[in-house]
This record gives sequence, C-alpha cells and structure tokens, in this order.
Amino acid sequence: MLLQVHFDDVRSDREARQENLRYVRDRSSEQLVDRPFQGIDLRGENLNGLKLEKADLSAANLIEVSANQVNLKSAGLSTAKLRNSLLVKTDFSYAVLVGADMSHAKLIAANLQRAHLQLVDFEGAELVLANVRGTDLSRSQNLDKAVLTNGSDTICYDELTKWPKELTPPIVGSTCDDNWVPNT
Repeated sequence: MLLQVHFDDVRSDREARQENLRYVRDRSSEQLVDRPFQGIDLRGENLNGLKLEKADLSAANLIEVSANQVNLKSAGLSTAKLRNSLLVKTDFSYAVLVGADMSHAKLIAANLQRAHLQLVDFEGAELVLANVRGTDLSRSQNLDKAVLTNGSDTICYDELTKWPKELTPPIVGSTCDDNWVPNT
C-alpha cells in the first residue's frame, strides 16, 4: 500500500511538471507577453527552443533541465535553481540571476553578456565558449571551482566584466570582437 502511494505521488508530481511546461510553452513567442513563472517547477523538463524574453522565473526549479537555444534575454531568474542543467546556446544576456544555483550546470556557448550574476553558485559548473562581456560576476560563489574552458580560443569578456577579487580572469578574453558568435 505504501509503495502504491509513493508511485501515485511520483506520477502526480510528474503530471504537475508537464502541466507547468504546457503553461510555459503556451507563452513562448517572439512577442513580449506576460510570463509570470515565479517559483514554477520544471525540473528535468526539455525547454529547447523556447522564447521567454523578459520572463519572470525567479525562484523557479529548473534543476536538470535541457535548454538548447532558449531565449532568456532580460529574464528574471533570481534564486532560480539551475543545478545540473544543460544550457546550450542559451541567451541569458541582461538577465538577472542574483543568488541562482548553477552548480554543476553545463553552459556551452551561452550568452551571459551584461547579465547580473552576483552571488551565483558556480561550483562544478562548466562554462565553455561563454560570452561574459560586461557581466557582473562579483561575489559569485565557487567560480574558482568552475571549469572555464575555451574550447576554440573563445571566452569573451571585456574591461566591464567584474570578476570576484580572488579569481584571476582567463587571458583569452581580449581576442573577442563585437560580432562574437560561437563556432560550435
């Protein structure tokens, strides 16, 4: 009997997340519409291709999501949980991720230009071919425990990027131009 209750709870939880995903997909568009997704549970879901510019995903549960080519430009993701997520060519430019958990996330060719990443936990995260130009990384947590790689000589940052005081920025940033596009 207890086992049946457990399976019912798991099924109910999965159905709730799928309904949340339908709600988010219905509001995915190039047009700016109201996107009030604060605290939404999308853990483990596939968000590939969604257009969620200026969405409010603060405190959202995005653990283990797959987000390939998702537009989150100017989105609010403060205190969102993105732990163990795969974020490929995701646009976080101008987004607010203050206090977000990005531990063990893989950010591949992600655009973080001018994003607010203060107090973000990057423990074990992989930032590959990332654009962090003009990004505020100050007071980010565990950035020294993240893997910042340049796959093809490209981690883009500029003099406006604010690194945590205890971290020496990678040297390759000066090679980026204004038309940076990841070559992946």
